[in-house]
Amino acid sequence: YASTKLRLVLQSHDMGASLVILLTQLRTKLLFSDSLVMAKNIKMIGNLHDTCQVVTQLLIEFMTDSTEELAGIKSKDQEDARKNSDIFCSSLPSLHDLYTEYGINASAAWMMYRPVLRCASSSSNSSNDSSAMETFTKNVQSIAENCYSVMLSENSRKLITKDLFEMFNSHDLYDVYFPEATYRSAISRLEKDVERRTQHQKGGSGAVATRATLAAAAAAAGGTRAEIEQAMVFTKSDEKALERAKSILETLSSDLLKQKKHCGQVRKNMGSKKGRFFPSKISKKEAIGAFFADCVYPRYMLSPEDAMYSAHFVKMLHEMETPGFQTLDYMEWFVDSTIGALYCVTENEAGNLGIFFRETWTFFCNLRFDKDLYKKEITGKSLCCFKQGAETVSHNSFCKLYGTWQDKLGDALIGCLKSPEYMHTRAALVTLSRIVQIYPTSSDIGEELLAALEPLQEEDSPFQDIKAMAQGYGTQLTRARDEGFWKEEDQAAVEARREQQKAEQAQRVRLAEQRMKEMADEVEDPEEKKNNAGEASKNGSDGHGPTKNSPPGDNERDGSNKEEPGRSEPRRSDDRRDNKQDRRNNESSRHKDTNNRDGSRDRVSEEDNRRRNDRSRGSPDRTGNRSDGRWRESTRSNLSSGDRDSTGNKRGRADQDDNEGDEDRGDRLKRQRSERSNQDGRSGVQFDSRRGGGDRGGERGADRGRGGSPSRARNRSDGISQSHPPRERGGMRRSDRRSGRR
Repeated sequence: YASTKLRLVLQSHDMGASLVILLTQLRTKLLFSDSLVMAKNIKMIGNLHDTCQVVTQLLIEFMTDSTEELAGIKSKDQEDARKNSDIFCSSLPSLHDLYTEYGINASAAWMMYRPVLRCASSSSNSSNDSSAMETFTKNVQSIAENCYSVMLSENSRKLITKDLFEMFNSHDLYDVYFPEATYRSAISRLEKDVERRTQHQKGGSGAVATRATLAAAAAAAGGTRAEIEQAMVFTKSDEKALERAKSILETLSSDLLKQKKHCGQVRKNMGSKKGRFFPSKISKKEAIGAFFADCVYPRYMLSPEDAMYSAHFVKMLHEMETPGFQTLDYMEWFVDSTIGALYCVTENEAGNLGIFFRETWTFFCNLRFDKDLYKKEITGKSLCCFKQGAETVSHNSFCKLYGTWQDKLGDALIGCLKSPEYMHTRAALVTLSRIVQIYPTSSDIGEELLAALEPLQEEDSPFQDIKAMAQGYGTQLTRARDEGFWKEEDQAAVEARREQQKAEQAQRVRLAEQRMKEMADEVEDPEEKKNNAGEASKNGSDGHGPTKNSPPGDNERDGSNKEEPGRSEPRRSDDRRDNKQDRRNNESSRHKDTNNRDGSRDRVSEEDNRRRNDRSRGSPDRTGNRSDGRWRESTRSNLSSGDRDSTGNKRGRADQDDNEGDEDRGDRLKRQRSERSNQDGRSGVQFDSRRGGGDRGGERGADRGRGGSPSRARNRSDGISQSHPPRERGGMRRSDRRSGRR
């Protein structure tokens, strides 16, 4: 296996232990480097620091993994199979040398050396010999004694004893925390799985439900009939899965009993030594501060497991009524250290701080809002941990202390969110996202946090990752508020906020319905549009606006926009409404004219085909092309049979068809302009309103009646000679343009 070969390489020549030591030294060097380049990028330094810590822990766990032994692998230099932890422990220097010679701090040195202690403890427990256990205990005590005088300062040695220092650093989360509920849940799930697979294996009426479930799953996956039938059969893979589930169930059941017994032994051992943890039975705030600064704080910053361990170890000290340990003094140190740590931690350390904060604050939050639980904690205990001086703190006084701690932490967290430094804001968001269900419980601090998040969520935010984190935490905080985690919020304020939310929701619904109605009004039914157009056409000539088919603005050109007699003000709103209706009518007229043109185009296409066939039957000329005499005769006949327009010019059949289409269009305004131009003496000039210059010629003709230049109007009009058929722009006959020929 690749993992086994990699482990063998790391174990050869003490390579794994050397890498662990180098990574730990590099982690410290990154923080205290003299390089100016490194000092500028705080984010990069934090990421490198976290990466070194994570890789170091992965290497230690990988090299001390006892699940796979090397018994099945043979090598020339290794005849006897040994456990992985034994190999790592044999290649690791002593704890004293790690601290003094290699320059590794106390918390990291204990992190590297704890697998050695765990290995010795497991070997002593497996022997079931009391002498072996005593030997292990003496070895641990000697190790701690050698390091106690080196790792702690003289002032700290006066305040905390060697027993507390050794007890805290030599144990792990497995030793002090027994997750019985998690064990029971996993065992119950596995028991149901084993029972279901066993019934499926036996068959009969008990397997009907299981087979039906398997068939439904196969059908939902799109399986064929054969695949569905095969899914209901108990195969070899199902048999292997059953064996695996039984093995895991048996392992979990044995681990539950084993860890429960182990945690009981550790607790019993701590109880026998609790009187020697602090040198004085009278509580001193300085002693609690030394314990927190030298033991708790450096360890819970290492990893999430160490953060959980530190919180549960302190809880055990409280539950055992340790002499000299004052819980309220410990909370004062915790709050003060958290406020300072928020401004100088990396991202991973902020996550560890959030875990430690959650495990610690949950206990005090329950005491704050459960008066009976608080009385249970202080009643009948000679060495109560809730004292200030010689007097026991009442529940009301404890509530005031709780409010003070919450306000101090809230001010620090809000200050980090408003800080211009990137790492301050990110560390606060990482910490807050892990304690959202227990902090804050005050509505005032909660609203201030929401207000501090608003600038971070703006679109022009320079850091998009901060924006995404702020949006995520804001959503979690709002949900926590709505679910009642702000326990100090007034009930009247809760009801008022709910009513306001309902009103805002109703307003949003009304606005959405109004927008949908407006959109529906804009998109009318085609039949309804026709009916509206017909009604408007009937009312189009009522004397209040332009004619039926005249485009808007023509009244201004022909000078008809004048005040009517008897009206003191010009028509405005009515004219705009009539113009809008006339535009709708012109649209319908254009659609009709398009249909008529399509019919005339079909007729012209048939005529062109007939002419082309006649031409193809002609004789070739000198250039090899066929004579087009017949086509010319056909053209002359068409011209001779055509009508004459108002100016005396002959039109062909195609033009006559187009004329019919124009008549169907009903363009009243253009014909009126043509008649006015003819009446002004412009006979002999064809005014083709379909041409681009027709409107300009009409305007010049109208200007002629008002003193304009007739010659200029004649030059700008589109005249058509009597000897040529009408042409479009570009020199193409209309019939040729439609048939695609020049």
